[in-house]
Amino acid sequence: MPIDSILTALQGGLIVSCQAPATSPLHQPEIIAAMAEAAVFAARYPLHPPRHEHWGGFRIVPSEIEFWKDGDFRLHDRFRWSRDSAGAWKAQRLNP
Repeated sequence: MPIDSILTALQGGLIVSCQAPATSPLHQPEIIAAMAEAAVFAARYPLHPPRHEHWGGFRIVPSEIEFWKDGDFRLHDRFRWSRDSAGAWKAQRLNP
């Protein structure tokens, strides 16, 4: 196992051991393992990863999204999500 992987795993264990109170009973060990895995993932993939200066792109901010789910005999299941004036999403079911 590469040293970077070992150090990242140790950091995940350290974060979890600081979050979990040592005096409380451990009812589900898999929760601790999941917390450690999440901590390792968060350390490896930050919310705003660095990018090269020459990278570009577009930011798309939709105001409305429509979803169609195929239905028998063209009776599709349709939904539309729209933003209201406050920016909250409102769902609406549409006719097929």
